[in-house]
Amino acid sequence: MFVFYFLTLHRGITPLNVARVADIDGVTFTPLVTTPVTFLVTYPLHWLPATLAPLALSVLTAIGAALTLVFLARSVALLPHDRTHDQRLRENSPAKTLSNSTAWIPPLFAVVVCGLQMTFWENALGGLGEMVDLVIFSFVIRCLLEYRMSRRECWLARFALFCGLGMANSYAMIGYFPLFLFALVWIMGVAAFSPRFMVETAVLISIGLVFVFLGPLRMSVGHLSNLGFWPVLKYLGYNYYIKPLTHFPRSFFALLALTSLIPMLLIGIRWASFFGDRSLLGVFIATAALHIVHGVFFLACLWSALDSAFSPRHQGTGMANSFLTIYYLGALSVGYMTGYFLLVFGTRISPTLPRAMQRIAPPMRAVNLGVTVLVWIMIILVPVVLLAKNLPRLELVRHRNQGFDTLISRMEESVPKQGAVILSDDPARLLLLQTKLHQHGGDSDLLFINTLSLGSDRLYVEFLNRTHPNFSLAESLADTNAPIPSSLGTTRLLERLSEHHSIYYLHPSFGYYFEQFYLQPHGLVYQVRPYATNEWLAPPLTGEQITENQRFWESSISNDLPAVLKTVESGTNNTNPRLLKQFEKLAKLPDETDWLAITLASDYSRDLDYWGVELEKSGRLGEAARCFEEARNLYADNRAAEANLNYNKKLRDGKPVAFDSSPKLEDQLGKYRNVTQLLRLDGPFDEPNYCFTVGLTFAGNREYRQGLQLLERVRQEVTNNPVVPLQIAQLYIWIPSHLSTLTTLLPLAEGYSNSVAYAADALRISPNMPEALSIKAVGHMQLGQYDDAVASLDKVINLQPTNYPAVLNRAIANLKTDHLDAAKADYETVLKVAPQAYQIFYGLGEIAYRQKDTPATIRNYQSYLTNYYQRFPAAAKLPDTAEIKMIHERLEELKAGAH
Repeated sequence: MFVFYFLTLHRGITPLNVARVADIDGVTFTPLVTTPVTFLVTYPLHWLPATLAPLALSVLTAIGAALTLVFLARSVALLPHDRTHDQRLRENSPAKTLSNSTAWIPPLFAVVVCGLQMTFWENALGGLGEMVDLVIFSFVIRCLLEYRMSRRECWLARFALFCGLGMANSYAMIGYFPLFLFALVWIMGVAAFSPRFMVETAVLISIGLVFVFLGPLRMSVGHLSNLGFWPVLKYLGYNYYIKPLTHFPRSFFALLALTSLIPMLLIGIRWASFFGDRSLLGVFIATAALHIVHGVFFLACLWSALDSAFSPRHQGTGMANSFLTIYYLGALSVGYMTGYFLLVFGTRISPTLPRAMQRIAPPMRAVNLGVTVLVWIMIILVPVVLLAKNLPRLELVRHRNQGFDTLISRMEESVPKQGAVILSDDPARLLLLQTKLHQHGGDSDLLFINTLSLGSDRLYVEFLNRTHPNFSLAESLADTNAPIPSSLGTTRLLERLSEHHSIYYLHPSFGYYFEQFYLQPHGLVYQVRPYATNEWLAPPLTGEQITENQRFWESSISNDLPAVLKTVESGTNNTNPRLLKQFEKLAKLPDETDWLAITLASDYSRDLDYWGVELEKSGRLGEAARCFEEARNLYADNRAAEANLNYNKKLRDGKPVAFDSSPKLEDQLGKYRNVTQLLRLDGPFDEPNYCFTVGLTFAGNREYRQGLQLLERVRQEVTNNPVVPLQIAQLYIWIPSHLSTLTTLLPLAEGYSNSVAYAADALRISPNMPEALSIKAVGHMQLGQYDDAVASLDKVINLQPTNYPAVLNRAIANLKTDHLDAAKADYETVLKVAPQAYQIFYGLGEIAYRQKDTPATIRNYQSYLTNYYQRFPAAAKLPDTAEIKMIHERLEELKAGAH
């Protein structure tokens, strides 16, 4: 089997081994500290050149897989075959292990079933993953069986030590540990409770468990030095050992136990020759029942190895491991059941027994022959099916890994070689590129930042500062001392970095960073550039930039994407030979989708969609259509590419677009939970209805600049709907009055001017639109143009006499222009419907103050304070605002003057 693995192992960096390779190379913030034994096993690889680490890791994994299969073969050979009456009639060896002429078949068959099973084979090719855990697990089982055979206590010592090592390296071994103790007591009996044995066993287990401290030691000394050893130990102990066990789905465990633990329990019981009924019929029924039970488990374990619907490969979707121990126990059971049937149905009864017991009725001879033939068919058929099914899958895996390698190589070509900051919301993509560059020695002067960690873990920023002192992150953090960096703090950090370094994103993105920055595409990477102080919208791409990117994508569409598309189509469609398809249908084996290949294709699809949108904005509709088509071909579920392609066709055909200004977001999301997930997976939209919905969503998240850009794009395409410019005008009003990083950078006067202009655009389409008139009036007021504001508000009130917010605004505008009588009339109108509105009393008090009406001034100012503190009770305990201070000063002045 090692030859199989060596010929098919991964020789480069792949998504499955990148975390371990990065840990070996020391380029990751989160080392694999929860697998200390694996760390020690792979530690010598640190001394190899970085380019050899992936290959060495794959070879080491293949050796581990081969060693596991050696332990499996030995364990199958050690399994006792004196469990049933029929076995005891045929097996005469003192150890009661198989000694007939076919004794070599069960170990070999078990090795083939386990070794050719797809999940085991994949894990054997690289990344190490669970293979170290499985080696320990299989050796512990072998120790128990060796002790049962030889009664040598050295095997018990090894059993205890490796149980401790296994629990230190994997939470799964903690779950299995009670079962191992039960098996130990089952084999040893009362001797297991000897004080000396219990103490020795506990000491050896503790020696193995000591390695649990290796992970916290690594993190507390290196990455999390500010936390200390014990807090890290507590954190890791709960999250990586206790929590996975307590949150493990019980129904899932019960299902998997059918092909692992329950067959092993059947093997462990030594069944009596008779079950209370000594009649021939009773013995026959009891014997037949045992045969049937063995046959059911035999077929179930083989069915699971063939990746049936209830196998771990299909049931374990989304879980963190591959459940190799389940497959191992299933193969162990297959080996035992194979030996059981070949012994009971294919071996003569011992000649030392009486002739009467050796006599077999003719019908039973036929049954024996039939069962033996069926078992031999399984022994031949299952390996053939496993090879026929899994070899093509491994070829697809190889093509998929080549696709990822091409993807990362294209990024490597576009990334600057010195002084750049590389950002990504996708940790896997970032780690793949960082590890690839490290192999080539090109990462020493680059700063890689996982934005998910940047915004949630200050320790991550401190780690980056220690490992990249030339980027002066400590200075950037001087005014962001919160335990968790805020969005404003991380944005400021990127601002300071952008002053001296170029910044790149590895994929299109959005969020609070992009209120300060915009993206310029360069192939598969995107330069992050800060907005100028007087810029509200991102500048369009230059002709040179369009040419550069279009050249890249034409080359990728011709050279790279066909292989990716072929891999996806082969991974999602059953392309097996017809005979194998018929067998899979008969055996109810479900089709399998390569989700990593889908991920690769969807990544390309998202980037292609982004570039198609940029082309469409530039008026290159034909080239944009090709991008959208390729994006949809790569990933058929790309909702953005589908919507953009349909819209592009209407543009090219000159057809009008049906625009709905009151969209239902849930109808547009489809299978996605929210807009964030939709954009992250599919890319941006250029179809007006989607743009409008996403733009309003950005605005609702206070990401105003991104919302403005989308709404402005809609306004350019939909020229006959007043709602679009109205929403833009509203955004320009909202921005100054809401907390946003934009308020510190954008010229607000220009924003209010824009609000007036867009409101006027809405009024051009719908001249008597009250909402547009109101927003235009607010814009005029913010600009100090009160007469213009009053003119707009007059129209609003004529259209809607009960629009009291408009009446109140007109009162304020008239007050600002000293039209006191008109202002007073409006304030009193509003007071009738809002007698507790403190703002009204402020205005009436100001009018009375200017008109020298002292009693009215005092009365209104006091009413203002009373209603204000009723509205905001907590304000009484806070420092007074400038407005309240002014009122108190005037009240004191007026009261003093009255005396």
